[in-house]
Amino acid sequence: MRQPNFHQVRTELGRTVCLPTHRWRIVACFGALVITLLLAAPASAQQCSYPIYGVWELTFSAAYLTHEATLTMNGCSGLMEVAFYNQRTRRREQVTQTMRVTSTARGLRVTGSRPMRKGTSNPHPTYRADNLTWEMNSYGRTKITNCDSADQCSPVAIVSERHPVTVNLRTVNCANTVYVAVIYRDMDDKWVRRGWWAVKPSQAMNTDVTTLNAYVFFYAEREGGGNPWRGLASDTTARNRFVQTEAFHVEYEAGLTGTNRRTARFFRRRIDLTKGTWEQRFRCN
Repeated sequence: MRQPNFHQVRTELGRTVCLPTHRWRIVACFGALVITLLLAAPASAQQCSYPIYGVWELTFSAAYLTHEATLTMNGCSGLMEVAFYNQRTRRREQVTQTMRVTSTARGLRVTGSRPMRKGTSNPHPTYRADNLTWEMNSYGRTKITNCDSADQCSPVAIVSERHPVTVNLRTVNCANTVYVAVIYRDMDDKWVRRGWWAVKPSQAMNTDVTTLNAYVFFYAEREGGGNPWRGLASDTTARNRFVQTEAFHVEYEAGLTGTNRRTARFFRRRIDLTKGTWEQRFRCN
């Protein structure tokens, strides 16, 4: 008997079907079928309407085993590292999985995929991806529930959380402009070195320096010369890095090729991660 082949696509009563017609173009038919299904998917499952930024320390349970997780989100995607006791191997193991945000009727859904053994590209043979649902009540309290790919669900406890902080600058009692350079860990989790911000005398300046890290390094020079703001020679937390006359934005270890290239000793400051902004002041007298 001659076997039918599929070519045409037709939607009947909400169903998409392939109709037997010609002997070829089966690939075209099923390609159109996939496109139709994607277009029919709910918009809430395709979009990230509410990006998430921050680092959360979480705990949740699978059966009676506690899992300890660190979730780092940078907008619509991020990573989650999970440590747990594997009863099969009888040892502590760690996995890393990619997390993506979508919006649902219940709240934000942070979906995990491809759990890998931490530090490798090897999939974990038994660990199921985690799926976190975020809800916020009228008091502003966050509730998180974790359901793995086998629909085993557990409430999630938030141990701690950190959110992005924007660093701003201010000069105090200064007669001249102060030029500031900064070393910080950016939102792509890379240490970068940037300069210069020209802060006018006794004024404040907002910057786009945003970080999740508690430590930021600064170096500043006065217009017209004078003692710079720098780390002391005895300060073991200070960092020596090159600066130049022209503006620069490079990775931490990168070199510079501009004019008057020189070594600057950046001093370290611990910033408050519990607030949305933090201000570094440079006092002239």
